[in-house]
Amino acid sequence: MTEVDLRERLLCAALRIRMVEERVIALYPTNRIQSPVHLCIGHEALAAGACHALRPADLHASRSLQRTINKKLYDVRFDTAFDQVIRQCATIRRPGQKGTWITQDMIKAYIQLHEMGYAHSAEAWSDGELVGGLYGVSLGAAFFGESMFARQPDASKVALVHLVRQLQAWEFHLFDCQVHTEHVARLGATPWPRTRFLKVLEKALEEPTRQGSWRQG
Repeated sequence: MTEVDLRERLLCAALRIRMVEERVIALYPTNRIQSPVHLCIGHEALAAGACHALRPADLHASRSLQRTINKKLYDVRFDTAFDQVIRQCATIRRPGQKGTWITQDMIKAYIQLHEMGYAHSAEAWSDGELVGGLYGVSLGAAFFGESMFARQPDASKVALVHLVRQLQAWEFHLFDCQVHTEHVARLGATPWPRTRFLKVLEKALEEPTRQGSWRQG
């Protein structure tokens, strides 16, 4: 690893920690979590001793979802509209949350990570319109999913399945879903104890980062 590579990697980590700190403040304004240091790799679920994660090889797409994929209702692309994806995610209302943790400062920071080749988007398009997708950060052989949105049925699920299958082809060790949702649970994500998560993450970060655009074709 060159000095430039190391500097960019450290900057990426610093930006992610900063973004997670802001997210925790937004989600836990009453100081339920004492310090972002407790999150370990910027992860609020780990503070409770477990997180939801998925080995790409363990992905499970239901029959109905696979039928939707096979119909090719959506054109799935990577990294063609990152800024649109994150801004769409910021507009989605989440159950139990007031407002959004995706602030303008965080949008700018993630766009910077994208321009550096660390943050990526998976997008579902229909008739030339962006109708669903997700974004996250890639380090080593780990992908940290951040947020997703859908404007049409199953659009974000289709984008997620395509992304995880691509990560499997690239031999990624980990897709970090961060928190439990029915959405990711149905796709195979399970609670991981803190020790397992950190062990897999440590090994994943030993692998080279697939830095740069993931745009296909």
